[in-house]
Amino acid sequence: MIWTTLLAMLWMGIVTLILRICAGIFEKKCLEEVSVSLGFSADEAREGESLMLYETVENRKKDILPLLALRFKTSRYLSFPDVEGVVSDYFYRKDLLSVKGYEKVVRKLTFRCKKRGVYTIEDVEITASDSFFFTKKRKKIAAGAGLTVYPKRVDLSRLNPEWKRQYGSFSSPLPLFEDPFSYIGIRDYMPGDDMKKIHWKSSAKSGHLQVKTSDYKGNENVLVLCHLESPGTFINSGAMEENIRITFSLVEFLRKNDVNCHLIVNGNESHRFHSMEPNFFPMVKRFLAQVEYDRVRQKAGEFMATADERIQGDECIYLISSVGKKEVTDYVGKWLKKGIPVTWIATIGSGEDDTAGCSGKIREHLVRWPC
Repeated sequence: MIWTTLLAMLWMGIVTLILRICAGIFEKKCLEEVSVSLGFSADEAREGESLMLYETVENRKKDILPLLALRFKTSRYLSFPDVEGVVSDYFYRKDLLSVKGYEKVVRKLTFRCKKRGVYTIEDVEITASDSFFFTKKRKKIAAGAGLTVYPKRVDLSRLNPEWKRQYGSFSSPLPLFEDPFSYIGIRDYMPGDDMKKIHWKSSAKSGHLQVKTSDYKGNENVLVLCHLESPGTFINSGAMEENIRITFSLVEFLRKNDVNCHLIVNGNESHRFHSMEPNFFPMVKRFLAQVEYDRVRQKAGEFMATADERIQGDECIYLISSVGKKEVTDYVGKWLKKGIPVTWIATIGSGEDDTAGCSGKIREHLVRWPC
């Protein structure tokens, strides 16, 4: 009995020693000839869209990787369906997989872009374990995956009743009311264009899609003012995000219709853009994807004074602001007296309407935008 026990213990010791030797060899070579990469299915997306994150692992040797763990840091605003209840801005995602010898494994992880922003995954930590969990080998690999999420489009047709009331069916300061009988030319197709406007004969000749453009009556110089200051003591993020969406949609619309546009945005930093500048819209998109508003650089009065210095008198103005202070209404009144067309889009988030005390004349040019 004693000899049997001793032999069993000796056998177990030998097996354990062999396993540990094998584990040592595994630890030394397990991550050799192994590459890992992360990549988004697109470089750009809109708020609310769904994309995929590709995890690619390639094992270029014959030895199997029985258990490989991938761990990387990402934003909670990239929402994966199998991850819930994340409170902090970032979380660490961990995925497990097994890779055979000379095998390439690609996993597709679907996620939704919950919020605008610029997101990066700097690196990924990989951990290889042997079948008996005797040893682990870790390695950090640069990932360099990047994604820019732009604000989502809003429905600008919500402004139609206001423009029709002020300017008539086909005389708005924006070509929202295009006359279908005033066809003047063609241009290249852009994402978001109505398929009904495609000029099929020109598209066939040119080899790429082209659309018809319509003439419209109104001013071709537009000044868009986006002021990201909350009306109350606390930051109304719902209203500020909607301000950014409206600004993005409006500038995109103007660009598609070849309208000369000047944009002034004021958040934590102030910036001016002009449609005559090279790369105008890419710069606007990038800025609006990142702009913050927790510490607004210019308060209402200073911002309106800055805008007033820019006005030449030959443009129409679109003011996007939730603030209804006297400093704002005074400048709006001043511009209207000069005969400058003004449309003030005041976003109302959480029922916080700061424009209730505006005068009758200004209310005629005010569009309350609940969000």
